[in-house]
Amino acid sequence: AIIGGGAAGFFAAINTAEKNPAAEITIFEAGHKPLQKVRISGGGRCNLTHHCFDPVRLVEFYPRGQRELKSLFARFQPKDTVKWFEQRGLKMKTEPDGRMFPRSDNSGEVLELFHALAKRHGIRIHNQSRVESIQKTEAGFEVRVAQAVDRFDLCVLATGYSPTGWELAKGLGHTVLPPVPSLFPFTIHNAVLKDLQGIALPEAKGKLVVKGSHKAETFMAEGPVLITHTGLSGPLIYRLSAWGGPGLGRESVSGHAHSGLSSHPVRRRSAGYASGAVHAHGGQEKTGKHFISSAAQPTVASLVGRKRGPSGGKSGTDRQKNAESAGGAYKTTTLAG
Repeated sequence: AIIGGGAAGFFAAINTAEKNPAAEITIFEAGHKPLQKVRISGGGRCNLTHHCFDPVRLVEFYPRGQRELKSLFARFQPKDTVKWFEQRGLKMKTEPDGRMFPRSDNSGEVLELFHALAKRHGIRIHNQSRVESIQKTEAGFEVRVAQAVDRFDLCVLATGYSPTGWELAKGLGHTVLPPVPSLFPFTIHNAVLKDLQGIALPEAKGKLVVKGSHKAETFMAEGPVLITHTGLSGPLIYRLSAWGGPGLGRESVSGHAHSGLSSHPVRRRSAGYASGAVHAHGGQEKTGKHFISSAAQPTVASLVGRKRGPSGGKSGTDRQKNAESAGGAYKTTTLAG
């Protein structure tokens, strides 16, 4: 039994079937369809892995668990991931920042491959099948879904970030460490940013300061930033949230984001994911052009005019007019991630 119909679940099921052709394998997926996060990952392109084939260097990209990961990467690492997909017909490419995608830039190709391999090996997929409990028996495992109980020799938990999965693991005697927030976008309630959604900054720098009870921790990152309908996303934001994850779950936080522009601090006000305020300083503390600022609208407009909007969206000129018309009404806005 494979509990979880995401990338890890399908990968485990397919590899098990290839190595044990006689095995009868069932994937239990709680949602309506499997692999939905794969479909939307990487902006619909599916970021499959990273072009770093040295396990010692690779673990440096991870904010936690480097020692444990080093031994795992010695057995299976990104080079093996690339080989696995290409041997099964999916060609990959590497982008300048090391991210690797299908050459087609289409996550649908990954879904089609997973589904085709699952069908070839006779893997059963049960959607809308939330596993309620797993019992260890002398013969194997009993998996309960609603009123039905299925029996299996082996059971793989591939539930990802799921409180249900944690409880299933605890029920089998495993120890689960307290989770921390990681890899999440920042939501900024600002009318100006809402109208700029779809604009990407290919090269940006960010700083996150987590203020603990004894000292402050500072995290720096570089990479693309995307303005979304809810705030900021993209590799830079995910990197900051990953490294600052433990602190973001318990302490106050301030931060800056800029793209060759001046920065604006954010302050966290409550527990959980990052939440706080984005302050637009207007004409004060200027060190260049402002990024998140409705008190310096001509500068925001000049930024908008240089960036190409999404296909089918408003032109740069239209967005510039909307930014200018907003004036300086939004001095303080709320940030939540």
